[in-house]
Amino acid sequence: MRRLIQIIVAFCFLACLIGTAFADVLYVPDDDFLRSHPSDYEGRSYIVNAASGYTGIYQDPEQQEPIAYAENDSAFFVSYIYLNGSAAWGLVDWTDLPDGKAQPGYGKTGWILLSDCYRRYDSQSFLEEYGSQMKTDSAAVQSFQEFLDVGQELQFYAFPGSDRITSTLPVDESSIEEIRDYLVPDQVFTDENGLAWCHIGYFWGRRDWLCLSDPTNKELPVVSRGSIPVRYPAETPSMEPASPSTGQHTGMMSLAGVLVAVLAVFSGALIYFLGRKKHT
Repeated sequence: MRRLIQIIVAFCFLACLIGTAFADVLYVPDDDFLRSHPSDYEGRSYIVNAASGYTGIYQDPEQQEPIAYAENDSAFFVSYIYLNGSAAWGLVDWTDLPDGKAQPGYGKTGWILLSDCYRRYDSQSFLEEYGSQMKTDSAAVQSFQEFLDVGQELQFYAFPGSDRITSTLPVDESSIEEIRDYLVPDQVFTDENGLAWCHIGYFWGRRDWLCLSDPTNKELPVVSRGSIPVRYPAETPSMEPASPSTGQHTGMMSLAGVLVAVLAVFSGALIYFLGRKKHT
């Protein structure tokens, strides 16, 4: 019986480790070209804005023909940048639409020419532009802590003035005191509307910006920030993309196969052990 309990405990522990592993590798691409060519981590979103109305997705920056096309206004998360001479290439995850076009998603990896895109204004962009204006504001922090109450839901925005809510945080009886104790920013930005904001690098899986003056509001005033280049209309390419070679995959998929295999071995051992116990 002791042996059975040990196997069950080990099985449960392994399952927990696998859940953690999936969370850690979800956005880390396993790309053949990336493994063999030094590239710089980027971790930013880019929006396609090519003069032709679309851009190609290449299996690697040294290929001549694209394996797919993405229309303008498609927003891709660029995980790594590779410099090929003066050309900068971004590694993206993508998937197919029913009509054959590429869209952001998981399933395939590829490289896009960043000169056909512009970087999406984000939290880092805001810090680079307005970080020097942040200062200590103990009154705003105290007001926020006094405002906190069970049943609320805090709204985290991409940046002050953004229309994008990136995550939320419910406040309940088990979390309210920890939020008061640990969500204590030392630097605050006051925007054009007099609202106080703090930057959250990481807090329970949440990040970006929280409005201390109105932390539960889902419709805060939108403020235009950053310079947006001339926008080109989206077009559909008339040519067919080249067929990709084999071996294109993502890190999440390849790791999943290994972990499932390990689970299968443990399951088999457990079944075998239970079968032996039944016949003895």
